Amino acid sequence: MDKELKSLTGIRGIAALWVVLLHYIEPLNIGNDLYISKLFSNGIIAVDMFFLLSSFVMCLAYSDEFKETISIHSYNSFIKKRFARIYPAYFFWVFMFLSFEFIKLDFNYTKILVNLLLIQNLFNDSVIAGIFWSLSSEWILYIVFPFLYFILHKTRVRYINLLLILTCLVGLYSLPSINNYFIDFNKGLYSAPPDGFIGVVTGFNSIIRCFFSYVIGINLFLLIKNYNPITFTWVRLLKYFIILGMFVIFYFGRSAETYVLLIISSIILISSIYLSNKEVDSFFASKIVYFLGKISYSIYLCHMFILVLISVLFKKLFTFQDYPNIQSFLVLVSLTLLIPVSYLSYKFLEIKAGAFLKSKLSINPSKVNNIETQIRQSV
Repeated sequence: MDKELKSLTGIRGIAALWVVLLHYIEPLNIGNDLYISKLFSNGIIAVDMFFLLSSFVMCLAYSDEFKETISIHSYNSFIKKRFARIYPAYFFWVFMFLSFEFIKLDFNYTKILVNLLLIQNLFNDSVIAGIFWSLSSEWILYIVFPFLYFILHKTRVRYINLLLILTCLVGLYSLPSINNYFIDFNKGLYSAPPDGFIGVVTGFNSIIRCFFSYVIGINLFLLIKNYNPITFTWVRLLKYFIILGMFVIFYFGRSAETYVLLIISSIILISSIYLSNKEVDSFFASKIVYFLGKISYSIYLCHMFILVLISVLFKKLFTFQDYPNIQSFLVLVSLTLLIPVSYLSYKFLEIKAGAFLKSKLSINPSKVNNIETQIRQSV
């Protein structure tokens, strides 16, 4: 397949907005019993959707390159492309968050270093901003992706693919209830008791979470890549049915069970869109949703900075006691600025700075896989 699947890009746009609403609505303290609160609180699944899509799309892009062998040249080229793809925007927004620390003259050089190296998840209390945990996890999975795909492709058998997907689902379900591990600069490697938080975002377990999602994405690709539906009607109906089912699942709020059910729903949704690639989805491939998908990486990176910056500015300029609904107002202002700022980040950091970095890394643009360049990878 040599064309972009705009519907998959569109899913990333929806997932990015879902994360934004999760983070923006939480401070408003909406009643937990309200459906809208349950809907947004399940936004934790959006990051797993990013991971799934990332691994699935990289399979589309690199399945031929890594299925038989992994040469030093192909591996180096892959890592350079991934680095040039994510690092310019990441570097910029890390330092935007660090500006708050610089103002307070309270910053930790070691913490800055591990964040610049994208290994902050391995260390205790070292993530500069909470959203960056996923970038660290995904970067580590980028490093192992060629080997992971090579091994899974060599052992591909349908029942094994299904078994591995089920095993990873069980792993994602169990992850919050097992010990987590961190590296402490003074104590070395140590374990921490489980905190029960669904959708682990810290320590070694956050990397394992990404690993499970990647294994699911790769095995899903191996299962359906050569499958040709006799009719697309059932695929289209399956897509609509699973979307409706997700809205029903939201009703039950956030729990380990709903978390896994939503991951399963995401797997089926991605499969149905991939299998119906000859049909353009009227919603996920629409101009607006597709545009959101294109800038989704920047949306994810900048949305919390915008909210924090707006909050700091208003705290400096106004007395909060005079504004009983100030948090709702701050959220509204942040949402208004989100798309313009994300587009500028996309255009100048992802595209222009990314192209400059590729030229410095001696990456030939003509050799970059068409799917990889068009379907923008995210975390």
